[in-house]
Amino acid sequence: MRISFSTSARKIYQRIMGNWKTMRGLYARLVVSCALVIVWTTVFLAGPQSEYGLEVWLDSQQSRVLGLNIPVYLISNGKPSAMLSRVKGGFLSPFRKFQLSRDEQFLNLTWRAPTGYKYIIEELSVSDHTLMRAPTLNLPSSGMVSSNVNVLRIGFPCSGDASGRGYGSVTMRLFQTPNFLNVDNDVSRPDHITLLFDIEKECRKRCHPPCRNEGKCDDWGVCQCPDGYYGPLCDQVLCNPKCHNGGICFSPDICVCPDGFSGAYCQKGLCTGNCNNHGTCIGNELCFCRKGWSGHDCSIKIEPR
Repeated sequence: MRISFSTSARKIYQRIMGNWKTMRGLYARLVVSCALVIVWTTVFLAGPQSEYGLEVWLDSQQSRVLGLNIPVYLISNGKPSAMLSRVKGGFLSPFRKFQLSRDEQFLNLTWRAPTGYKYIIEELSVSDHTLMRAPTLNLPSSGMVSSNVNVLRIGFPCSGDASGRGYGSVTMRLFQTPNFLNVDNDVSRPDHITLLFDIEKECRKRCHPPCRNEGKCDDWGVCQCPDGYYGPLCDQVLCNPKCHNGGICFSPDICVCPDGFSGAYCQKGLCTGNCNNHGTCIGNELCFCRKGWSGHDCSIKIEPR
């Protein structure tokens, strides 16, 4: 049987079918998005904890060095996460370098483990000592991983002698001591894990000595002075116009005048009695008298001859 549609009915039918296809596409994308979230959670967030499991992770603040803002687990329940890949030398390393900004100095690794897990920092280095100083640790270079949540803080301080991008690396081995070796017989859990972290750090040259009067040190180690100050360290004050008669520029456009002078720029002399209103004070007790008057304070009238 053949059904005939009017023009209006045909348009309504086409619109309904078009909307259905659109909704079906949106539904498919929603399913894919949910699947990605599930995969992301499975890969990067902690799984169920075990009394035998070593855990190493970056908290939500520290994970920003990887461009993320959620906790990122590198090792969960004693097993490396998909965040790590095997690189040359058999090390496990994150998929990208840790990037530390100028204001970030530390890489913080949070960890905990049951009794029997040990760590050894096998290598801690930087590529350019003109940019970066020797790395620092807040814990000994080897020891036992705490059963409580603890933070290994690795510092990568800039030298302050140059500006540029420096590089560093950390190699760390984590393993179970023989008395506690894989006591739950989980063959999927390795007896030891060697991690390699590559660091990229932005450094800026510092001004030595530091800039004064709120001056800012630029990338080349030169002080950029605020208005009213100048000099290599922004320690010299500018008065415009300059202070007169031996006045000292104390702060921007503020003069400290010597005895006998006053005014914003020490341009006015001070004379006792103001030269008796018969002259102009031009210095400390020094009057310039008008015609017909004399004396050091213009108090003597000159009689005409």
